[in-house]
Amino acid sequence: MDSVWYTRGWTFQELVLSRRRLVFTRSQMYFQCNNMHRLENMPSRHPSSPSPDSSLDAGIGHDNLVAFRNLNSRTTVQTLYRQIQQYYYKRLSFREDIIKAVTGIINAFELGQGTDQIRATQVFGLPIFYSQTSPTFWLLSDEKGSTTVFTSNSTFVYGLIWSMVLYDDIRYSGVTDTLFPSWSWASCKAHHDSIYDDFAWTSPLVGFSCEESLQVWIHDESGRSLELDHYIKAWGQEDDRLLVPKISIRSWVVACNAAPYQNGNAYDDWALAWGFEIRDFIRLDRKETPPSDGLVAIYLGSNQSLERSGDGEWEDAVLLVVEKVDDSTWRRIGVLRCPRKRVWHRENTLTWLNRIKRDGGWEMRTLCLV
Repeated sequence: MDSVWYTRGWTFQELVLSRRRLVFTRSQMYFQCNNMHRLENMPSRHPSSPSPDSSLDAGIGHDNLVAFRNLNSRTTVQTLYRQIQQYYYKRLSFREDIIKAVTGIINAFELGQGTDQIRATQVFGLPIFYSQTSPTFWLLSDEKGSTTVFTSNSTFVYGLIWSMVLYDDIRYSGVTDTLFPSWSWASCKAHHDSIYDDFAWTSPLVGFSCEESLQVWIHDESGRSLELDHYIKAWGQEDDRLLVPKISIRSWVVACNAAPYQNGNAYDDWALAWGFEIRDFIRLDRKETPPSDGLVAIYLGSNQSLERSGDGEWEDAVLLVVEKVDDSTWRRIGVLRCPRKRVWHRENTLTWLNRIKRDGGWEMRTLCLV
């Protein structure tokens, strides 16, 4: 775990994509593949052959030592997000390689067989899942075996809700970064020593319900704008190297402003002062003081409440908080979660939104995010 090979970003692709691996360490040699592992100083066995002495298996997580799982039988889409989270902490010599060094893992993802196969691609490091035969597809839950219907657009929107906890004091301006947009996790990796960050998608994709009216456009160097779903349909004919680091997103938007949140006698975080409730929670991407105005929150969708996971009536409204850069562009500064009790059979979208922000003010707008 402490070897240089294990900490490098480019060799992470070798670790994940290899069919088999023979590793030499200072203490032992070991072999791993899809179906088995063998270590010199630990009892090991083929999964189909029970150990003659069950006590030999005590305390040994054999399943965790299987390196390369069969995607068709054991993997869900959340596996790919976990791999990106693991990759985030790897080291690279050149920041320009941040997305390049994980693209192979994303593009290699396959789920299912035949005409029902689900594949993956990416836009600036955010995974996008798609079906080769249908604009909609079902994804299996990791936990309960349930399925949820998705589109390429909704999986990309889920990718936008990654969150970050920074444990260092580095400050930076995302506006000046011409390589990675503020809405990609790569922008944080490029500016921080990632071993001190806490990066994750805090809720699973299969529990996420994307706002139905939300639209996303990507842009290329020629000035062309292409709706995301149409871009995926033409994938293979488009050159993703020509994309520029910005998107346009159309959804429900509300103005807000930031104020320090007082915990006892200390101001230890920031909250949004616009009719939010005390249990609403914002996680900022960087340790900068947010501007007092010029902020808006973009409604992306909802998922099962993280705080009330046992109560199916509670949902977390998920919003992207962005600040104004100039008259035409915005940048991401964090993700906001608002747990609310939802009455599904009575509420339309606007009624639900007005319960999130009590004094209203929602507008359907298109914003360009850099």
